[in-house]
Amino acid sequence: MKYFFTILLIGLTLPLIAQQGLIAYYSFDDCTPRDSSGVTGSGAFVGSPDCVCGVSGNAIELNGFDQEMLMLGRINNSFESGDFTISMYIKSTSAAGTQSLLNKRESCGVDNSFGIRLNPAANSISVEVSESNAQMANVTGSLDF
Repeated sequence: MKYFFTILLIGLTLPLIAQQGLIAYYSFDDCTPRDSSGVTGSGAFVGSPDCVCGVSGNAIELNGFDQEMLMLGRINNSFESGDFTISMYIKSTSAAGTQSLLNKRESCGVDNSFGIRLNPAANSISVEVSESNAQMANVTGSLDF
């Protein structure tokens, strides 16, 4: 059985460690995948996501099936070493399945990868971090709402 769900992506900030400052800020206020900080450059949409009202300003609504946003440019090098922080507002409109919110991979393998996933039915979020097949961790937490 196929499940269809929608993820409302409202904002995504990706500051790196304090010495480097903000690496990217995607507010989506102009309904584009443009980095509002001016540091990284633009991203690209795959498919045609809708521009909708967000928490503050506009948001991008992804259908969870054939739409996504690719983060291009300097931001791709920001996760290879050192500490980093990711912040985002999301709103899922479906309780079906596990929804991938953010993934960073060099290839289809697990080397140097991480992912953030939402499971609305279980009211939980999980983060997977991997350096190699031998070094990986998965943390899952409950959401209180």
